[in-house]
Amino acid sequence: MRLPITMLLTLSLYTSCMQQSTIVTPAAENITQEEVQAFVAHYDSAWNSKQVSEMDSLYGRAYVYFTSIGGMTNREANLEVLGADYYNVLQASRTELDIRIDGNTAIVGSRWQGNGLWKGTPFKDNQRCGLVIQKQQGKLKLLTEHCVEIKADTATAAE
Repeated sequence: MRLPITMLLTLSLYTSCMQQSTIVTPAAENITQEEVQAFVAHYDSAWNSKQVSEMDSLYGRAYVYFTSIGGMTNREANLEVLGADYYNVLQASRTELDIRIDGNTAIVGSRWQGNGLWKGTPFKDNQRCGLVIQKQQGKLKLLTEHCVEIKADTATAAE
């Protein structure tokens, strides 16, 4: 028996749609504002005190950092810099936290201000940062981060 071409196309489209599924995150796996705030505070503390092994546990397996000058680095490169003698954060603070949650993922906007030494040269940063944090099997992991320098005339500009 031969089916008309339109019937075959319809059947094929229906089968294709049925095979696609929506992944539903169990409520217990949803991330909360409080968890995200605690994670960011812990992350900053571990970074500022150069706790390389702790930072390693906070990164997702495929973590990527988008640099303020348009580059990209991976987890291993970030951990190497953190552990290096030539990099030291002397003072840092994160303010203006804006947390947006979608199921088990949080997008965090913030302002990071800090100073320190990079290869003997002082630095002073005033950056707008975006972090993507995901809850995986009950643990929060940082998937990606992007920080860009805030210019003086845009520091308080409305969105």
